[in-house]
Amino acid sequence: MNIKHQTAVWLNRITVMLLTLFISTQLHADDLWEVVRNEQGIEISLSKVSGSNYKMFRGEAMISAQAETIMAMLTHPDSCSLWRYKCKTFISLGDSYHLMINDLPWPLSDRFVITRNILTDEFTLQITHVPLSELPPEQTNNLPDHDEHDGMIEMDEYSGFWKVEQLNSDEVNVIFQMQANPAGSIPAAVINNGVVNNPFNSLLSLRKHVATLSNVN
Repeated sequence: MNIKHQTAVWLNRITVMLLTLFISTQLHADDLWEVVRNEQGIEISLSKVSGSNYKMFRGEAMISAQAETIMAMLTHPDSCSLWRYKCKTFISLGDSYHLMINDLPWPLSDRFVITRNILTDEFTLQITHVPLSELPPEQTNNLPDHDEHDGMIEMDEYSGFWKVEQLNSDEVNVIFQMQANPAGSIPAAVINNGVVNNPFNSLLSLRKHVATLSNVN
C-alpha cells in the first residue's frame, strides 16, 4: 500500500468518525427541539440554529418495512420524485455527489442543490452540502446542460441525515433531519410552512410508497 493510498484511507476514516460524532450530538439534543406537529404517527420538531435565520427540522416516523428497503429508497436516484417532498429531479454525479432540483410553486424559482451523500454506517445516510463552485471537475462534467437549470437558484445550505433503525422484524424507525437555506427572496410564511411540510410529507409519502411496494410483492 503506497503512502498516497494510506493517506486517502485514513482521511476517509476520519471523515466517517466526524460525521458519526455530528449525528450522535444532534440525536441527543432533545432539549433543543420543539415539537410542532404530531399526527399519523409522524412527529416533526424544530430547533434554532446559531447564526442562522432558518430552523433545523427533524421528522421521525414508524414505517412497516425492512431497514434495507428504506435505505434502497433513500439511495436510489430515480425514486426521489416518487415520494420526496418537492423533489423534481435527483441525479447522481458520481462518487456520492448528487444534484437535486426542488419544484417550487409559481412565482417562485425552482431551487437546486448539490450534496455528497455518504453512508456513515449501514443505516445512516449523511448529507453534506457542496456549493456548485466547489464541485470537483469530474462531477461538474456530469451536470445536465446549462439550459436545463437556467433560471433556478442554488440553495445556500442543505445538510443533515437520514437514520433508519430496525425495531422488530416488521417495523423501522426513520429519522430525517435537515438544516436548509433556500436562498433568494422567499416569504417567511412559505419558508416556515416548508420547514414543517418537507419532513412530514416526505415521511408520509415514503411510508405509502413502501406499502405500495409491499402490496405488489
